[in-house]
Amino acid sequence: NKAVAAVLGGDLYQATRRSEAGSRPKGEINIEVLLQGAEKLAAVYPIPGAAARMSELRRRQQQLEANVVHYEERVARQTRELERMKGRWESGDGVADGEPMTEQPGEDASEMMTKEDLEREEEEVRELEKKKRGLEERVTGMERDLGGLMR
Repeated sequence: NKAVAAVLGGDLYQATRRSEAGSRPKGEINIEVLLQGAEKLAAVYPIPGAAARMSELRRRQQQLEANVVHYEERVARQTRELERMKGRWESGDGVADGEPMTEQPGEDASEMMTKEDLEREEEEVRELEKKKRGLEERVTGMERDLGGLMR
């Protein structure tokens, strides 16, 4: 649309086209580019409440990105710990029912875990992955909201 391209300017218009053309993984949208475009369009074609809605969407998007990063780091840390414990388990230095793990050289006593501790950690990893999926679904919903603003 030539009118939209004229309002957005060449750079921003091309940035919105690139995000649709597949430079990002399928289903991912550059929300910041969409918000910038929506703000420019709203300045030319005012829509009551659009500015407040875009500010709220930007804030939500930033919070969701921070949450996703936090949970991805947490899952990665717990996955590494689980793999380390799994290696001990398979090597025979693992945990028997309720029996504390034997301390390995270079470890302190605070790292000793029981089978129940391991099961709790695995459950926590599953819960974090579920939260991550929920956050990703919220981001997708927000992207749809932004897509509606851009139309």
